[in-house]
Amino acid sequence: MVHMNLAGRVNSEEYAICERLLDILSVTLPDFTASKTSYRQDKWPSEAAELSRVYGFRVPTSAHLVICEVIVWFDTGRLLCTDVDAFSTFVERQYGVQLDLSDAEVMIYIKANVDEMRLQQPQHPHTRAVPPSAQ
Repeated sequence: MVHMNLAGRVNSEEYAICERLLDILSVTLPDFTASKTSYRQDKWPSEAAELSRVYGFRVPTSAHLVICEVIVWFDTGRLLCTDVDAFSTFVERQYGVQLDLSDAEVMIYIKANVDEMRLQQPQHPHTRAVPPSAQ
């Protein structure tokens, strides 16, 4: 059984592409699951820093701010990657999966993610990718 986690900036092209690749893996592989958590653009740097602190990830930073748009890791706590190119390469080499979306379709995914977050915000304003047991 393989489980991957994705966290990232909701309005990011990288997040939308990683999300779609995880969806494809979930449908095509019998023993694969994924968790996906998106964050508002203004919240992402602090949430990414918190994930890095809790799990001990080394992520790209500039002036002490996290600059990656996604973090992908295994349920074991091992960091897989912090960018869409590395993730796309990994899933293609490991599982033979490629992105099946055009640039226009990726933009539709981004809009849908942003719209979904807007709908959920009043109900779940403090959703976090860091499990309480890891803090």
